[in-house]
Amino acid sequence: TNGLPSIPVNNCLCKTAKAHTKELNADQAWKHSWKDCKYQVGNYQCMWNKPKQICGYPNNGYENWAWSTIPMTATMALTQWKRFPASIEALLGRGKWKRTQFKGMGASVTGYHAVIWYGD
Repeated sequence: TNGLPSIPVNNCLCKTAKAHTKELNADQAWKHSWKDCKYQVGNYQCMWNKPKQICGYPNNGYENWAWSTIPMTATMALTQWKRFPASIEALLGRGKWKRTQFKGMGASVTGYHAVIWYGD
């Protein structure tokens, strides 16, 4: 637990995660983009707003993403996230996330992709 408080599972963020892995595995999207919204560095609205669009989540959503050429597992995704500073900082509440208290989270590991969504 790294001494951190637990983050409750949120059904809306789980629904968002499942919807994104479905699009990713259907080759309709890549990384943090969606088929109807292209993510660009410096313009995060596509990601932040997706949980609101999908299921009415009241706040911003943030995503970690992992991909593999073989079927993804939770262990593989966590290994990838540990290698990327931005991903591990979100997971452990460090860096720019140090003062953020996530109110919910949801995840999906399906096919060749894994995503975890956090909501503030």
